[in-house]
Amino acid sequence: MPVPAPAAAAASAAGAESELEVHLPISPTPTFFNMVHYVAASLRLHGGALAGSRIVVTVGDDREPEDLLALLPWSRRYPIDWRWLDRGLYRRYGYFATALERFRQPFRSRAVILADADVFFTGGFGDAVERCRREGSLAGLVAHISPFMDRPEMSTPDFWTRLFAQAGLGEAPLVCEHTGWGTMSREPADRRCPPYFNLGMLIAPAPVMSAIGSVIYEEMAHVDAVLATTYRCQIALALAIQRLGVPSWPLPMRYNFPNDDLIAPGYAAELADIRLFHYLRQGACDKSRDFASAQAVGRWLARSDLDGVNREVARRLQPIHQAVLGDLS
Repeated sequence: MPVPAPAAAAASAAGAESELEVHLPISPTPTFFNMVHYVAASLRLHGGALAGSRIVVTVGDDREPEDLLALLPWSRRYPIDWRWLDRGLYRRYGYFATALERFRQPFRSRAVILADADVFFTGGFGDAVERCRREGSLAGLVAHISPFMDRPEMSTPDFWTRLFAQAGLGEAPLVCEHTGWGTMSREPADRRCPPYFNLGMLIAPAPVMSAIGSVIYEEMAHVDAVLATTYRCQIALALAIQRLGVPSWPLPMRYNFPNDDLIAPGYAAELADIRLFHYLRQGACDKSRDFASAQAVGRWLARSDLDGVNREVARRLQPIHQAVLGDLS
């Protein structure tokens, strides 16, 4: 894979002190702090040989930084590195910068996971990390649906064609199938996409992440020149993958399983072997309410009306919740 020299040099200078580090983007709110706690506890319980991996949390807001190790004593029990986003970047790009700066961190490990904060580990993932390291590749879950499926201006293939032309990248390679196609969408034109991954879980060697970080803001500018969309970061990543020639492959659903009963029936075997839950859907589990604190999580776990995927989320979350309570006692 062609890695730009500055990015490769930066990755080398940062050193490779460990096998893996996990990067999360958050806003400085009690709910996000609590979600980080559950990620950390789940990694310790289910990470296997990678259970001690460092967790780097990028904190973005239009405010002065504060000492989060002092504010959150539980975080001293874990290898957590709290890093505040440059305030100017936040003012310019908002939460999008919090997400994208994860690609631009000074990595200190051989491999990197970029994850959302609304996830927790439920099993080992070392095999996927090792494959990415061996191949020099990036892995992610192909997004559930087309980012253009509700746009009346043009079809999904036409949007991809226009975006790749705007970025000077030639023909868009529509080689992947959306993981929600056939359930969340049945429109044939919305079935395929380039390597277009959900940002909830990405795995790659550190030099690959650094290479993407060297171009990611420019790619997002190409997206902005074509359309305004909340998916601008994910689309920018698809452009960066193409520009850099990054080898990529789709993660099985078990590495980024949503709490979504619409999509779940097509992935029953993956649910039985799940490695990471992504509680992104709002409904029976409302992360802004049910993960506001450990006490709120406890109330959610005590509910008797949970069914479908959320019942499995609760079952898998219970031992992690007990570990969190132990940290707070």
